[in-house]
Amino acid sequence: MSDLNPFRISWNRHNRTQWDGMLAACKRPSLTQTATYALAMHETQGLRADLGVIRFDKKPIGMIVSHGKPSFGTPGSQTIYRGPLWVHDEIPGEMQKLALGLLRQRYRLRRARPVTFHPELEDTPAHHAQMSEAGFRRVAEGYRTIWLDLSHSLDDLRTGQHQNWRNALVQGERARLTVIDDTHCTRLP
Repeated sequence: MSDLNPFRISWNRHNRTQWDGMLAACKRPSLTQTATYALAMHETQGLRADLGVIRFDKKPIGMIVSHGKPSFGTPGSQTIYRGPLWVHDEIPGEMQKLALGLLRQRYRLRRARPVTFHPELEDTPAHHAQMSEAGFRRVAEGYRTIWLDLSHSLDDLRTGQHQNWRNALVQGERARLTVIDDTHCTRLP
C-alpha cells in the first residue's frame, strides 16, 4: 500500500471500554469481533487475538479482530471471522478496497502470516471484485449470515420462520429451555 493511503490500522492500542463503545456504534455488530469472544478463544483454544482499529484521516471508522496461534517463533496462521466492522455504516467501495488492502499487506504469506478471511460483506460481484483487487482470492464458499429484524411481534417472528425451525422451537419450549441474558458473565464457572 502506498503512503498516500488515508487508512491506517492501529493494533492493540486501545482498552476494552473503547472497543466496546465502537462495537455498540456498529450497525451490525458480530460476536466474533468482540473482545469477549477473543478472550474466550484464548482461554479455550490458546489463540492470540490482535484487535485493530481502522482509521481514516486519524478518525476511527472500523474495527477488526484477528485470531492466531503462534508456531515455531512466527505469528502462525491467522483467522478473521466476520470482520471488519464499520463503526457507523459500510464505507464506499473504493475506500473499503484500500482498507482491505492494508489487511492483505499485513498478512502476506512471505511474512509467515497466512490468513483465512471470512469478511462481513454481502455476497455480491462488487464485493468479490473489491476483495480480489485488495489481493485476496476465494478458495472456498463461506458461511451464510441471516439477519432477523427483532422489531416485529413474537407472533409475526414465529410465523415468518420455516416449519422445521418452528417445530424445534416448540420442542425447546416443551423441554422448558431458557435463555439467560448475562452480559457481565456472572453465571460462568
